[in-house]
Amino acid sequence: CSIDGLYQLEKCEKWNDAVSYLYHAWQEQKDRSNLLVRLIGECWYILSLWNCCMPTETMSCDRIKEILYEGISYGQTHFSEDSHYLCFAGYMLAAPPAWYLFDAHALPNGIAPADEGMRMLRLSVQLEPDNPVSRLLLLGYSDDSEAYNALQQKYRAYIEQLCCDETALTQYFKYILLAPAISTA
Repeated sequence: CSIDGLYQLEKCEKWNDAVSYLYHAWQEQKDRSNLLVRLIGECWYILSLWNCCMPTETMSCDRIKEILYEGISYGQTHFSEDSHYLCFAGYMLAAPPAWYLFDAHALPNGIAPADEGMRMLRLSVQLEPDNPVSRLLLLGYSDDSEAYNALQQKYRAYIEQLCCDETALTQYFKYILLAPAISTA
């Protein structure tokens, strides 16, 4: 979901303003799962890098976490069959930063975030089996690096076209989707 003006806020390290901007856009159009995913993703990205390279003195960790939890809770209730929401929110819940970003109360159903994230990724692929992004994100958690790399090569141009803006979250997913899987054999 490309949002006009978001990259400029990120580039100027106005991360708090970026979250507020996205939050207000989502509040005006709560029926758009792509806006919600973008909001959740921005919060997730910021919190994932909080102790590393974020200007934390100008942001409220509690407020960003509150918005993240509100978005996840809303998505779990209103987009439980939306493949786009399931794919990206599922990935964020399953990814290693989720181990410390989400506490036991993060999800309405009380399931461990990593388990719920994997369930969501699998359901996303079931709902849209031909979606290469969902399939790649799910395959990224498997040991099948050969299948992952083959699918990635097949859809490389599609992913590059899909991930065409310069925002942090888009560039993160572009990297994740185009980085070759490492064989464990």
